Amino acid sequence: MSNRVEKFVDISLIRIDRIPLGVVALKYANDLKAGAIFPAIKVALRPDGFFEIRDGRHRWLAHKLCERKTILAKYSDRPLEKNHLYNLNTMYGGNG
Repeated sequence: MSNRVEKFVDISLIRIDRIPLGVVALKYANDLKAGAIFPAIKVALRPDGFFEIRDGRHRWLAHKLCERKTILAKYSDRPLEKNHLYNLNTMYGGNG
């Protein structure tokens, strides 16, 4: 049995399968700088201790653009099985 967790996680531990393009992340970054608070992104805990992003790529990028060290994330405290993970080897040079 797993529990849903919502807490701030180190943004450097989040792996992403694609970088969002467009102006949405820039708008969100400006909103963050102005004091906006966004809902938690959704991530999956991987067996290697990293997180895989499921929802919230624009919010993640906005936090990166603002040089934030953490981001609020929701996830299950039970890591995904390896066969459920995306293949991120191409983007992360073997860290997938």
